[in-house]
Amino acid sequence: MSHQWLKEYVLPDLLETDSNEQTIDCNAVDPMKPHRCLTCGKAYKRKYGLHRHVTYECLDSIPLFECQLCSKKFKRKDILDRHLQWIHHSNKNT
Repeated sequence: MSHQWLKEYVLPDLLETDSNEQTIDCNAVDPMKPHRCLTCGKAYKRKYGLHRHVTYECLDSIPLFECQLCSKKFKRKDILDRHLQWIHHSNKNT
């Protein structure tokens, strides 16, 4: 992953810090990820990505979806569906 955009959007004095001083949070200055979680600071390109994160991923959310074949638990239904297809070779439409 390249951080070429960093040179364009970060003020020059922020780049001239000693290695022992503060580090730059790339997401804090990334104009491509304007939607930020107020709890953990993770940033997203689209609003629905932030909504999904807050609903299913942030903090210690309890897994809501359980695989009926192996009892593995997932925080999101789409991840359970992908698990069923890839691990158990099951198609949810059949």
